[in-house]
Amino acid sequence: MRRFVLLSLLLVSSVPAIAQPGVVSEIKGREEEFRQAELHYDMVAAAQILADDFVLISASDGKPHDKNWFLPIIGDSSDPMEALDYGDMDVRIYRTSAVVVSTVHEKFLFHGKPVEYSGPRTAVWVKIKRQWRLAAIHVSQISSKANHPLIDCDSGNSGRCHCLDWTGSPPCAN
Repeated sequence: MRRFVLLSLLLVSSVPAIAQPGVVSEIKGREEEFRQAELHYDMVAAAQILADDFVLISASDGKPHDKNWFLPIIGDSSDPMEALDYGDMDVRIYRTSAVVVSTVHEKFLFHGKPVEYSGPRTAVWVKIKRQWRLAAIHVSQISSKANHPLIDCDSGNSGRCHCLDWTGSPPCAN
């Protein structure tokens, strides 16, 4: 009997908590606050939303970037952001953490060149000192190289492409 109780407790503690509408609404509200901070180049608001150990995995290079790398990009209004929209959000609550799965559509200028991206986005939120903070964002590349906004393919018949990271330098091989 004791084993059954212990096993039951273990199983119950490993499944996600029943998503309370209030918590889901709170997370969606925090997502919107972060979206607005990005749209308005508000580094101060973004810094308060991002966890200190925040990590971004971007579709452009697949590498981890920290909060100190990301904040100046958010605050840079020299390349305007025309659109930043999230699709339907599936929010899963796990006590003091939440996972948000959605899609993202971004349209902006980068070093004066137009960039448009649509794809899957996962965000991880953690509750720190009674406040939901954004701990991680992972944006995936699902399009082919020829259709990816940060992949530059020549228009000839060679089919050669090279990828560009956010600085405009080629981070990967053809």
